[in-house]
Amino acid sequence: MEIGFSLPLKLGIDDKITYVHKIESLNFDHLWIGDNSITVDVFSNVKLALSSSHSLNVWTGITSPFYYTLRDLSKTCYYLSRNFSHRFGLGLGIGRKEILPENYKKRPVYYFKKAVRSFIETYISSYNNSQLDFPLAIGALEKKMCLFAFEVADILLLNSASERDIEYAHSLRSSIANEPTTKVFSYGMLDILADSNSSISPFVWNIIKKIVTNASIQLLKRHGYSAKVIEIIKNTNAFVWDSRAPKGQWRAIIEDFAFVGTIEQIIEKLEKFKALHSTGYLEGMAFGWVYKSDQWDKIKEMRKLLK
Repeated sequence: MEIGFSLPLKLGIDDKITYVHKIESLNFDHLWIGDNSITVDVFSNVKLALSSSHSLNVWTGITSPFYYTLRDLSKTCYYLSRNFSHRFGLGLGIGRKEILPENYKKRPVYYFKKAVRSFIETYISSYNNSQLDFPLAIGALEKKMCLFAFEVADILLLNSASERDIEYAHSLRSSIANEPTTKVFSYGMLDILADSNSSISPFVWNIIKKIVTNASIQLLKRHGYSAKVIEIIKNTNAFVWDSRAPKGQWRAIIEDFAFVGTIEQIIEKLEKFKALHSTGYLEGMAFGWVYKSDQWDKIKEMRKLLK
């Protein structure tokens, strides 16, 4: 199985380089680098990671076509692809909806698909190519975005740590007449806790909250959440894991969208993902690790299981 980790963006330059060297030395396949268009210069980090490694595939994970002009995005991708042995990959998603024009907010998927198609056309026409000369990943969870990923992308980066969503994505892929070669990767935050009494990182919980509050009711029902839980999820002011959420049910939400627990608990969960890989449902995984420098031995345990 192909395995990747995200780059901890709060690290200084020297520590980022050390992190990249460590990920590569453990023979992981991919490094994913986030972008929020305000505080992160994703392409500087991509270039740093590519310059600091020899075989690691480095992706934007993810950026948005709404953050850049399509011509500037094309130029940057062309430079990175040609200068780093084709180890660069472009991961795209809708991104931060609050910065979109008002008319885009009402139909974000429609405008995202339109922007991605325009980007591909711009790149091909600018460099006289018949296709993109770097791989494309689409970050998705809902049906329409997954189907679009199967249409245009090399990887569907599924924003979920749930077997339900992986099985659903596989059923969508299998239902397409000429089954696409698009790989399915599971992406989830990784928070390795010291013991079962330790608390989840507030950073991880806030990311999970953002995912589920933006999810459709249909998707939440597919996860088996009760009407009461869905009501709480959709009321973001009440959706607080340590007080208003029904006891025990916030934990089920965490299990669906992240890898949180002791290393023993995480390994137990990953056994199920390894089985999904062996049946052809899942080709890869990407982890948004809440980085702690004393946990590399635990990362090695995960590697031993998955690689």
